Amino acid sequence: MSCWLVSPRFDIGFFVAPGILSVLILFLSPDELVYGTDLPIWGWVLLVVLIDVSHVYASLYRTYFDSEEFRRRRGLYLSVPLAVFLGGVILYSIDGLFFWRVLAYTAVLHFIRQQYGFMALYKYRSGERDKWELHLDRWLIYMTMLYPLAYWHTHLPRKFVWFIEGDFFSAPVVEVVQWMGWIYLLLMTTYLLKEVWFIWSGRPLNPGKHLVMITTALVWYIGIVQYNSDYSFTVTNVVIHGVPYMALVWLYCRRKWMGQASHSWLHTISRPTWVMGFVGILCILAFVEEGIWDLLVWGDHPMVFGGIDGAWIDGSDLLVIIVPLLVLPQATHYILDAFIWKLNASNPDLKAYLFGD
Repeated sequence: MSCWLVSPRFDIGFFVAPGILSVLILFLSPDELVYGTDLPIWGWVLLVVLIDVSHVYASLYRTYFDSEEFRRRRGLYLSVPLAVFLGGVILYSIDGLFFWRVLAYTAVLHFIRQQYGFMALYKYRSGERDKWELHLDRWLIYMTMLYPLAYWHTHLPRKFVWFIEGDFFSAPVVEVVQWMGWIYLLLMTTYLLKEVWFIWSGRPLNPGKHLVMITTALVWYIGIVQYNSDYSFTVTNVVIHGVPYMALVWLYCRRKWMGQASHSWLHTISRPTWVMGFVGILCILAFVEEGIWDLLVWGDHPMVFGGIDGAWIDGSDLLVIIVPLLVLPQATHYILDAFIWKLNASNPDLKAYLFGD
């Protein structure tokens, strides 16, 4: 049985290389970009719109676009957006900053859980079932992200934010980062000794898991700790998260629909020859959403979307409805991802679609 989800070429190309590529792009970028104060327009369109926002809509192929799946879990797929919208209205009516702060920490959890999820897939694929090893691997990959996040919180203000200025709490307790650094080092050392022992004992190497560990540690440290700019954070943060997710959804759809004599349009769009259409639909949805955001709320990119220089409803009471409504695809994506990728009885065919068994 292969230790890869698809093949070395596919897995490295779509699940590992994006993180490495983002670091290489950062290192090769001119200083005015790396240390600049603002993300250039082309960078915003490519990274934020076409990768970050597009990957949010990739969930639609796994949920709402799939009529069979939607009927199977109709209650979940109807209740989550409703709950997210109502919760967003309540939070925004309390305080706008509080709304963005809750969304930011929900997004952080989502980003962390995705990296853990990829690692867990490779562990499952390779038959690694020992609980003590699962706990060690889990906490190591968590720490590869929690340590940079702790550094971020203890060194505010930074020249970049997650969503808006002030969405992270300031925690100027540098000693916490120091202690987390020692814990991180201990976990890393234990992990290395454990893997050396297993290789010595004859257990096959699990390259997918190790590569996810390495790229996650590399990207989060370089993008948050080593550099301090909107460009460096966005390049490293977005590429490693958005590209592998879209590839995973495409893999799921391809394996689900290729073996079915179905007339569903998903059967066609999931073919390799239609991959540009698969991604193109996501890009169109992302561009439309960001255009509405820009016209109504932000007013930051009139050169991209047209309109006026400034938001149409800036300061309006309607924002308590408009902002939670516009956040709905993103926040729903965060919540549903906690359900739709679980390898348990709630997703009975998921293992077959992800592992091709």
